[in-house]
Amino acid sequence: MPIVVFMLAVAVFAQGTSEFMVSGLLERIAVDVGGSLGTAGLSTSLFAAGMALGAPVMAMAAGRLPVRYSVTAFLAVFCPLMSSGPPQPSMRYLG
Repeated sequence: MPIVVFMLAVAVFAQGTSEFMVSGLLERIAVDVGGSLGTAGLSTSLFAAGMALGAPVMAMAAGRLPVRYSVTAFLAVFCPLMSSGPPQPSMRYLG
């Protein structure tokens, strides 16, 4: 299997789990960080809004680059940023 196909599979998996898995964990997230269920839900909504606004900007910025480089650069930024969220002690650091 070409490495590009593997990278695209990793990208789709990372994005899918980051967006959809959180919805089922809202109550646990609210309890763990000491916030309300509404605040936890709002953080998910803000994440979705950021993705909706950021995707066209990223597409325009990376449109002139080869797909291999733009996907690699996106994953190099996306994965560490998404990994930095879970260890935060409260909702204040996530917003």
